[in-house]
Amino acid sequence: MLLQIAGQVETQHTGYETTMTHLSGLPKQVVNQALKELSDSGVIRHDPNGRFYTFWPAGRGAHKVEELLQKKLRDKVLDRKVLDRVGDLLNENGQMQPVTANVPWGHSDDWHAAQILVGYPSFEQNALFKLSAERLQWRLDGKQRPRALVAWLLAENEEQVNGYRKNGAGVLDQAFGDSYAPVVWARRARTHG
Repeated sequence: MLLQIAGQVETQHTGYETTMTHLSGLPKQVVNQALKELSDSGVIRHDPNGRFYTFWPAGRGAHKVEELLQKKLRDKVLDRKVLDRVGDLLNENGQMQPVTANVPWGHSDDWHAAQILVGYPSFEQNALFKLSAERLQWRLDGKQRPRALVAWLLAENEEQVNGYRKNGAGVLDQAFGDSYAPVVWARRARTHG
């Protein structure tokens, strides 16, 4: 793993486990088992969304935070109210600030996109349309509204990640296909692999 990261060896096309198999000379089954054991014991971190493994940041105890979150969230429902509260806290701590857009016809702060969290159960036509209407439609209440939304899609397991990948474009087309506002689909850039 260290050689792969230091050498910036690409793993996206061949798959992480296959690349590690070639680099180590070990059978794929042995590599898969070793990666799982190291991940389960907290030595390394598995990123199911990006389908790769990485080292935990040195001295930061990030795996302890993830373990605590998993423990606290076990059997909890992340409904819209909870996700909005978590999003507000992340925003207050500078983690999910609005994304400004530089446009020639106005100030970039006026043309910003709010960042929101969306759970898998809410990723369906009616819920997305309602969410965008609540967040984007200007009212006479004096509150400034964003011009767009950046949705962080949350998944609890690999099945939900695959559901986003398989159905994402279709769900967005159903919810916003004839909309006056364009929909932009963004993916987190990979830092490893």
